[in-house]
Amino acid sequence: MNVIMHHSEDLELTQFDEPGLNIEQQDPEAHFSAIQMFATAMGVCTYSVLADFAEQHDTPTEQMSLRMHWDYVANPYRIGQLDMAIQWPELPSSRLDAAQRAASKCTLHNTLEQPPRLTTRVITGEE
Repeated sequence: MNVIMHHSEDLELTQFDEPGLNIEQQDPEAHFSAIQMFATAMGVCTYSVLADFAEQHDTPTEQMSLRMHWDYVANPYRIGQLDMAIQWPELPSSRLDAAQRAASKCTLHNTLEQPPRLTTRVITGEE
């Protein structure tokens, strides 16, 4: 899979069938870190659901790309909005609504819609 980093809050995922993870930085200031990994995971999760959908409907996915863009908000500092634009040239327009529904059903999408309880603990060697 290719990850094209347009800048630190904007990346594009392509060539999902390629082995490994190829990261291309178009912005030399952009670095692939935890937030970019998070956005990539959201895209891969969505692609996985759409690949299953495509298989059921005999629709190729070779030209599919996902563009992930996000921004931050304060108090507490976090991602405030995540926008995913899916380009799927092979998708027949008659399947657009069904593909849109499928795209919103990945596990990570559902997790953000219904967030889990999060517990964070710092443990020292004395415990």
